[in-house]
Amino acid sequence: LPTGTEEAYTVVLTLKDVSGTTITSDISPVLEWDGVARTLTWDGTTHTYSLSGTEGVAPVSLDVSVSVSAVEIISESVSTSEVITCTDLSLPITGTCQTGTGTFSLLKNGVAYTADRSSLLTATWEDATAVPVVYAAGSYTLALSLTATGTHTLTLQLDGTPIATQTVTLVSVISGAYTHLTMDPTRAVVDEDVTLTVHPMDLCNVAMTGPLTLGVALSVNGSVEQQDTVSESGSFAMTTSLGVEGVYTVAVLDGAQEVRTDSMECASVYGSVDGGMGRVGVSTVHSTLTGLPSKVNTDYTASLVLEDITDTVIDRDLSVDDVVSVSYAGVAGTVAWDSTTNSYTVTGNSGDSTGTVSMVASVNGVPVVIETTSIRRSRRAVYIVAAAVGVSAAAAVGTVAVVKAKGKKTKVDLEEGVVLGQAPIMSVPVSVLE
Repeated sequence: LPTGTEEAYTVVLTLKDVSGTTITSDISPVLEWDGVARTLTWDGTTHTYSLSGTEGVAPVSLDVSVSVSAVEIISESVSTSEVITCTDLSLPITGTCQTGTGTFSLLKNGVAYTADRSSLLTATWEDATAVPVVYAAGSYTLALSLTATGTHTLTLQLDGTPIATQTVTLVSVISGAYTHLTMDPTRAVVDEDVTLTVHPMDLCNVAMTGPLTLGVALSVNGSVEQQDTVSESGSFAMTTSLGVEGVYTVAVLDGAQEVRTDSMECASVYGSVDGGMGRVGVSTVHSTLTGLPSKVNTDYTASLVLEDITDTVIDRDLSVDDVVSVSYAGVAGTVAWDSTTNSYTVTGNSGDSTGTVSMVASVNGVPVVIETTSIRRSRRAVYIVAAAVGVSAAAAVGTVAVVKAKGKKTKVDLEEGVVLGQAPIMSVPVSVLE
């Protein structure tokens, strides 16, 4: 008799008389398997019967009886042993609208069973939602995703009989893809307020309204400038100011995990490019101003190079739509764009100012570069060409004489020790400040 129901079995019935001799004639015995009469095949010596079935999920007892001329001669009870069970059922999801892959394997009588039985397996949630069961390389996978929070139960069945159940508890999980982060203004100005607003959304693209503890971090040039933690229900906003120019990374944090990041420019002033279609932050750190004068009453030609906050030369003329100005000692110079060098040529005169003098380059009235220079009066040798005749040195000190320097006549105070001669007088060196 069979001990399992997985495959086809053959029941062999041999009848003997009371002396133990095999009966070789067909006396038409009747075999009942689990209460149902079966057809026997006579081969001249024995009677045989073939039966088959599917695996079971628990031992099943079957009654077998054989009768001849309505007289029962054999009665036995047998039990199937091909019992299939589920093992290692895993449902790795914790949040709504998360996608995960569940896994499980089968055992037969406690031993790994790798035959494909996916056609007999079904998986359903408590609301009868079916989950496809896919077989691969001896194990099974389940494509998991649910939209409702709370506790959910998955039931796994083999040929309609439950073989495993497992529950999962799901919560809303914040989504970086759906969470909104807005910045006002979109381009920040150094030391002016900017408002950051966060609208947290879950993986189902549904607004999160429960208690949240989220953080916002602002970093620039590789270092975190600000980080705040906000406990709110739903959307929240924070207002701050940024004291350093650059391209900031604005990160929404869930604990230590970055949920989403965006970038935001911060500059002291912005210029227009591409006919006003674009804006560029002008750097007060990287822009340069060179060629400052060092003497009074000197014509100078300076060079202004404007760079953006990423340390890149701005290769378009901002003066088309904006005001680019340069002043020296408070006096405006002439500014002209040079497309060959992507710079501005600044021309002017140093005037009479001495000491430390500043040259300031501005965009729309906002200073972007301030450079200083030390201006002095030079000493050089000049020669007396006319003076009072016969005046002694002592008498000449503090008086005025006419001197010639580089072909120009000017009046200077005579220094002590100068001796005036007869006209035309001899050339006498005099140290003069110009």
